[in-house]
Amino acid sequence: MGFLSNMIRLGKGNGDNVKVLVPTAFRIPNGNNILLHLKLKNEPGVIAKVTDIVKESGLNISNITTPTIVKGDCGDLFVMIENCDRKCGETFSKNMKKELGKLLIDINVYDSRENFLFIPNSVIEFMGVESIIIPKFFIEEVYRRIYEKYPDASTLSLLRNIGIAIGSTLFKGLFGETAMEKGIEEHYPIALKFFEGAYASMGFGNAKITYKNGVVFNIEIINNFESMVLKNLGTTRAIPELTIGILQGYLSSMTERRVEIHVLETLSKGSQKDLFEARVYEHAH
Repeated sequence: MGFLSNMIRLGKGNGDNVKVLVPTAFRIPNGNNILLHLKLKNEPGVIAKVTDIVKESGLNISNITTPTIVKGDCGDLFVMIENCDRKCGETFSKNMKKELGKLLIDINVYDSRENFLFIPNSVIEFMGVESIIIPKFFIEEVYRRIYEKYPDASTLSLLRNIGIAIGSTLFKGLFGETAMEKGIEEHYPIALKFFEGAYASMGFGNAKITYKNGVVFNIEIINNFESMVLKNLGTTRAIPELTIGILQGYLSSMTERRVEIHVLETLSKGSQKDLFEARVYEHAH
């Protein structure tokens, strides 16, 4: 359960907003900045050697990242350095080759005039499942088009059903093996903690779910992404359909019963956070 404890730790609290940054592309700031792309042998202390070389050169690192978990003999390292132009970068690159020797397989230098670098062959994973990245402002534009042009019942129903699919798959596809080890109600506490961590780690918001008898669940979500988008659009009559669907899909799969979600408060209607009540009814089958 090590992966689960890490997930909960990273996304558990309403005030514990730990951000895990995994760049797959860089936009180099204006000014004299360079980005070094190093391919290195996978040996102990190699990253420390790189940072020591930068330090000894009197330069400052503004960003350093390894885009993938190294599993083979070599891996990639990206180092962004401030106050260093193309000429400086080329000189530094030669020095890096000299100092690292056989530890350095290849090195490329990009400067602020090139502006963009997309990491080749990068793969993002969510709990071991290959994933894709969609910037939040892309999703905001999707919502803008929906609520400006197609805010009819069928479209809103589609949003909710997408949410149900996400929530259901989150439980059955990623948590389900754990649930099989215990009875349905025995796994409630850990399943809810799992949801809270997963929801935050996917960038949706900080959720907290409480219950007393397994029939009524209270859900509080701070900084719920969907509701923030709706609030910015000024759609005061809109409710977070996708969020409702995610909650319904997950809790229905968890309890193996029919679940209805009721919106008590939401950002889009002027509240400071989202509050939902989930009620569990008869068996789904």
